[in-house]
Amino acid sequence: MNILLDIQSSRIKLTLIKNCQSIMESDLLYENWLTVSKTFISYNVKENIEECWYLQESDLIKGMNSIEDLSNIQINNLYTAGASLSNNDLYTVSVINFFTALFPKSHHRLISDKAFFSALPDDSLICAIPSKFRKSSFTKRGGFGLTHKWIADILKQKYDSSISKIISIYLGDKTNITAIQEGQPIETSIGFSSAEGLPSMTGCGDIDPTMLMELHAYGMEIHDIVDLIENKSGICGYLGRNINFREFLKDTSEQAVAIREVYFYQIIKFIGYYMAILGGIDAIAIVSDAAGEDTSMITYLCEWFNFMGIKTQSPEIINDNCIQKISLVNSSVSVYYTIYDKIKILSDLIEFSKKTINCN
Repeated sequence: MNILLDIQSSRIKLTLIKNCQSIMESDLLYENWLTVSKTFISYNVKENIEECWYLQESDLIKGMNSIEDLSNIQINNLYTAGASLSNNDLYTVSVINFFTALFPKSHHRLISDKAFFSALPDDSLICAIPSKFRKSSFTKRGGFGLTHKWIADILKQKYDSSISKIISIYLGDKTNITAIQEGQPIETSIGFSSAEGLPSMTGCGDIDPTMLMELHAYGMEIHDIVDLIENKSGICGYLGRNINFREFLKDTSEQAVAIREVYFYQIIKFIGYYMAILGGIDAIAIVSDAAGEDTSMITYLCEWFNFMGIKTQSPEIINDNCIQKISLVNSSVSVYYTIYDKIKILSDLIEFSKKTINCN
């Protein structure tokens, strides 16, 4: 049995995992995570814990890999440097200290969702603003790095070792796209925050920044503007109601059809943009969080690129998370499709990292 601790901005999600399946979950608020964790574990953990995984969005350790074995890192050194850590990082260190003490014989691994994008080239990272504002924190951070790294790694290792240039697409509440060459990110749609890039279910996507200044001039406070573009805009903002990604794909209302056309257009634009940056591609990989509802969408997106010789069939509706090759034999580009499964992605990446360590 393994434990996954997903450390987010205001809460911690604790998941018990057995045979790559979630068997029990608990949401913990920062105010009471310690008490609730003790109670949850005492009632539900009846066997040895093999591994504890600590998932966080930021990089607690500068220059860290996506997966770090904590047996090689002095956590206490991080804790004593707490003055330089954010509140989220401090919570991460506290959680790590608690669980490493509770399960001293288990393997403990720190997992970063954004470490993958530390390899982005300067052409992608640098903002055209005055040098005095170009601090290291004012840069592209990316998102869903583990998902994009996983699909690139698994296609190369298990499906086609000749694949070099990949466009990886995550379809879900925060749809985003990454261009990958030889396993390294070249460009990604999420920037300094998730508001940049494609419109999401609640985020506005790329807009002219002077529009935000206009909102401020009209009397909106900065924190309200941030909340507007990150949590109250996007598809839900356009529709004027809260729905999830699956519901959006099924919605037949006139408004939903209209915004869906805009949404598809933006995805097609980013795919074309990344094809040009990569100088052609070997594969498109689609990781979807809406299996069964996304068939017509994927067909539409793929058909748009028929002029390039990309030929596909619709993905099969299946219950497992295998990777389907949906491109036809005579397609100029291989196209793969799979279902988003966070636990499988983490499990596979950890196994890959173990093999890399053993090879070295």
